[in-house]
Amino acid sequence: MEWYYIVLIVLTSLTALWWLSSFILSNVFFGKPKKKIDLNASEEEITRKVPNSWKRWIPTIRKNYIEYKQFFDANHEEYEIISDRGNKIKGWLIRNKNSINSKKPTVVLFAHGYRSTHETDLVNTTNWMFHDGYDTFTFDQEVYGESEGKHTGFGATDADNVVKWVEVINKIYNHKVNIILEGVSMGANTVMLTANREMENVKCIIADCGYTSGYEQFKHLMKVKVLYGSIRAYLKITWGIDYKKVSTLDTLKEAKYPVLFIHGTKDKFVPTKFSIQNYEICSSEKELVLVEGATHAQNSLVNPELYYKSIHEFVIKYNK
Repeated sequence: MEWYYIVLIVLTSLTALWWLSSFILSNVFFGKPKKKIDLNASEEEITRKVPNSWKRWIPTIRKNYIEYKQFFDANHEEYEIISDRGNKIKGWLIRNKNSINSKKPTVVLFAHGYRSTHETDLVNTTNWMFHDGYDTFTFDQEVYGESEGKHTGFGATDADNVVKWVEVINKIYNHKVNIILEGVSMGANTVMLTANREMENVKCIIADCGYTSGYEQFKHLMKVKVLYGSIRAYLKITWGIDYKKVSTLDTLKEAKYPVLFIHGTKDKFVPTKFSIQNYEICSSEKELVLVEGATHAQNSLVNPELYYKSIHEFVIKYNK
């Protein structure tokens, strides 16, 4: 066999292997996730299915879930938008009995994190809005829960949906409403990516354990440079998304709204440095709260007093 045939076979094999490995990894990390843990299950069943770092918090999470369901079942409305990618995105408005008769109520628009759903992160991380008398609007990001989609945007594509939801909320309340954006992990990235957008009646943003870009977060998780470089190229070719070029460092330096950054000092999944970088570049009024000893998305569980006090004072300051 001629040498150039051998070279051709080797190159073809390597190309095929690259596409196959990129396809598999892309769908594992960015594809539709498996069904999340059912919070209606017993504490024993939930405890068996969660990582060890979460087991101690199951009683608190179950208590939060019961409270959440009481609010949700008592007064909720379902809405739907179509994303720029043609997917149906589901959202739910949970009205608070303490604000229904208010002349200008406040709505907290909440974005969940990676491989989660609209209710899971709201229960796991925070339900302060219910106790403070605010209405809540929560939604499933593309590909998650009851929303359509083939792949997660890692915040990069769902930022556009947040802007759409802000428009929906303004219409529901006849433009007489104050809106607070809050997100956890990937959801924090999602809302921070809207920081430089013009959005009617948005007063401030709360970013809990967010990263800077899907690319930087994925690079942190993968460790091996050739893998995240290959997947970035694959996603750009097949899905039309360049995660490296969609960064909160670009939107926050032109931020139009005050931002509260919260992060745990022991977070290894989304390193604390990301919130520090976001805080340092943010051009608007800002605050940074570091929760000592908290791992990923456990800030409200590790130090609820600091967590809720920080949010309460921040919202009171800017929700005018």
